Amino acid sequence: MAKTKRAAASTRKASAVVSEKRPKLFVSFWHISLLNFPTGNFRKRRITTLAAKRLIQQARKTDGFMGVSDDDLFAPHRKREQEKHQELCDVLTKDLGIPMAQSDFASAWDDDPLYCINPLVFANVEGTGRLLVVTCCYVLAETRKKKDFPAFRIDPATVEFHLFEAAAKR
Repeated sequence: MAKTKRAAASTRKASAVVSEKRPKLFVSFWHISLLNFPTGNFRKRRITTLAAKRLIQQARKTDGFMGVSDDDLFAPHRKREQEKHQELCDVLTKDLGIPMAQSDFASAWDDDPLYCINPLVFANVEGTGRLLVVTCCYVLAETRKKKDFPAFRIDPATVEFHLFEAAAKR
């Protein structure tokens, strides 16, 4: 009985945190969903690396940052998606000076060591909510093993930031 009450209290606490500390900046790699957008008007603009870095830093300071993913990066059958995701985190951190880790795309419940990926459908571009989609291009890697398929890597010069925001109502 005590365990059930504790679980219910934990669920209420998690729900309260989600509603009170609703993230204002969501970050996704490559993907968007129609569920991310409100009925009505929204706008999309491409922003510079410096502007993206400032937005992310500001959101982290105010506890308004949440990474979201269309892929279940913890699933064993999603190893390739996890590797691509990690590679883009590394490029953002090392080449562009924007600290990003896979843990930014996961949430833990209370003190439990159980983590889950924040689903892309959590991102809601309404009110002050914004979605920053990071895209990039791949190029052939300089080195590869003879029998391997061609190896590709992210070209840091091709990383782009697309910001989706709700448009002001008229």
